[in-house]
Amino acid sequence: MPSINAFLLRTQNPELPALHTKDSSLTYSELKSRVGKTASILKELGISSSENVAVLGKNDTEFIILILAIWQVGAVPVPINLRFTQNEIMELLNFSDCKVLFATSNFSKMDLPVKVYSYPLKIKSGNEYFSSEELSPDKTAAIIFTSGTSGKAKGVELSFNSFLQSAKIGNQLLNYSNDDRWLASLPFYHIGGFSIITRALLYGTSVILPASLNTEGLASALNNFSPTLASFVPTQLKRLIENNITPNEELRHVLLGGGHIEDKLFSSAFFDGWNVTKVYGATETASFVTALTRDEWLDKPKSAGKALLPNLIRIVNESRFQLSPGEIGEVAVFSPALMKGYYKNEEETVKKLSEGFYFSGDLGFLDEDGYLFIEAKRTDLIVTGGENVNPNEVEKILIEHDLIDDAAVFPLKDDEWGEIVAAAIVMKKKSHRLTIDELEEFLKHDLANYKIPQKIFYEKELPRSELGKVLRSKLIDKYSLD
Repeated sequence: MPSINAFLLRTQNPELPALHTKDSSLTYSELKSRVGKTASILKELGISSSENVAVLGKNDTEFIILILAIWQVGAVPVPINLRFTQNEIMELLNFSDCKVLFATSNFSKMDLPVKVYSYPLKIKSGNEYFSSEELSPDKTAAIIFTSGTSGKAKGVELSFNSFLQSAKIGNQLLNYSNDDRWLASLPFYHIGGFSIITRALLYGTSVILPASLNTEGLASALNNFSPTLASFVPTQLKRLIENNITPNEELRHVLLGGGHIEDKLFSSAFFDGWNVTKVYGATETASFVTALTRDEWLDKPKSAGKALLPNLIRIVNESRFQLSPGEIGEVAVFSPALMKGYYKNEEETVKKLSEGFYFSGDLGFLDEDGYLFIEAKRTDLIVTGGENVNPNEVEKILIEHDLIDDAAVFPLKDDEWGEIVAAAIVMKKKSHRLTIDELEEFLKHDLANYKIPQKIFYEKELPRSELGKVLRSKLIDKYSLD
């Protein structure tokens, strides 16, 4: 039975492998020693208990060591999206009250209003520090940022118990063993990637760290390390299949989530031998809460699966009364793995959490057999290549342009990315036009590249409701035909 103390490296078999890279491997004993030395340096730097500590780095050994060392000193890691611009990083650091940022050398020279340390940290002595305190299940384990449907990204506070319960629930499907090898195929700053670390710790399995998260890096890791478990977003799996990459024989389960999944992709994966399980969840639920196995897909290909017990899915109307099977409403999730709340956002926390349920904002229905069907992902949120884009954020920057009078940002379906970001623009002078390059040049200082519109359309005026709300659905319908 997994224990909270696993997060402090107290329960794993020290001789078992913990991490694998193309250059080296670490046992749990070796990992623990590296973590202890790093934690000792954090103590010397004055990192205090419950302090929020930002981490900006890629999926590698040093990132995991730093996260575990932060836990040893009682602080809270705040992983930052590697694709954020300097302005986005500054805003996030300020909001999350981080006074310290640990960044890989590529990022450590940025001009930021906090103390920036380059990692890996130089080990000055053989001193090791390990916490002697019992870990509280309710203590915040991490603040992971996710895009919302209004305003800026929200900091989701997840407790150690959230990760523990999520792993235990997932074990019903995945049946972990000490021989399992998790492919770290998703960014650690996302819940899908961060959960790979926590699941491995709790069950004493090992993590495979590919040289990169692109198709070549993933294919190489599949070939050289023969993982038994992996998680992909649709774009990753699609590219592997297009490049004729087949799964290794030991690969027991591939979790597939993070956006719209085309039937064609699941079908191709099925016939190419990928044991894909479609999953549905959110950062707020500490990863997936439903699952649809490959065998179930044959009967219910459009479904997002059934809730893994003790998770419970309820479909509710606008008054939050439960609806009958087949009726479309908001998807509400009951789970012992739910977040503590949104950091410094009590209003949104109260809005989303009530009586043990998380109200997702997604629209869907349950069939008579209890299978969930998603009709629309979080209202207006764009999911492109596994990354969430808040259209309101992009629109706000667009209308700061001197030539733009009004703008609406919306998704269009795309074979490669699942969805792409598109923008309908009203120019102040109707004869003026902006090229994609000009728009990118204007936006790139404030927005990560995946948030920048890939298609621009020009309108004399935007379609709006009687209350003035932009009708993005009309724009989607109009330009989906192009």
